Amino acid sequence: MIKKGELIQNQHDHRPSKAVTLSNIVSPYLKVQDIAEDRKDQPTRVIDMVKDSLLTQSAIVDTLTDDIVKCVVVDRYRHQLIHFVGYVRHSGLTKGAIAASIAHDAHNLIVLGANDADIVMAINRIIAIQGGIVIVNNQTILDELPLPITGLMSDRPLDEVVKTTQRLQDIAQNTLGFEHSIVALTFLALPVIPYLKMNPRGYIDVLTQTLITKSST
Repeated sequence: MIKKGELIQNQHDHRPSKAVTLSNIVSPYLKVQDIAEDRKDQPTRVIDMVKDSLLTQSAIVDTLTDDIVKCVVVDRYRHQLIHFVGYVRHSGLTKGAIAASIAHDAHNLIVLGANDADIVMAINRIIAIQGGIVIVNNQTILDELPLPITGLMSDRPLDEVVKTTQRLQDIAQNTLGFEHSIVALTFLALPVIPYLKMNPRGYIDVLTQTLITKSST
């Protein structure tokens, strides 16, 4: 790159000249009470994940069993807290939480977790670093991939991003028990792939493109 006749950046150097901090995550930090719910003995709608697929199914369960975990979507673009607490079955997750600022297509913040404390810590870490993928267990951050460019892209070298992504996937599967790709988690908020998805305002019936309730009524 040349400016006023002077070379200011070598054409072979594609790295940014300084740290990139572009982001648009303005949602407030969550508290545990923001996601606390007692639905143990209430009929509850859940998203059933499907192995090796982005398709999901919708089901109503009479009680929340151990294989059902919370999934929270937070509106990243509002200064006031707008979020929805949903439930996911067949994820395999038995402990901890996985959070991401990649959540196609609106790219709100999404977190899947086995307990409220880890869910809140993971999503708040995403807000603090202004985007990325974070894994938490027992109130400890196990690993993370910062994505400082709008919460979607990294400013780090490709090989470093690949290694971190692979490490995150290994931790998700081998430590937390998650049975899917982390990419599959980011598609739980995409309301164009059948059958049930979610956004910060509720569950979405993909075929009718309508919000539907958390209960059977």
